[in-house]
Amino acid sequence: MKNVVKIEIGESNDNMKLNGK
Repeated sequence: MKNVVKIEIGESNDNMKLNGK
């Protein structure tokens, strides 16, 4: 779940890429 925290910090782009692979 550490990845989620990193994305929440300010990596929305990465989040969308990981969530919408």
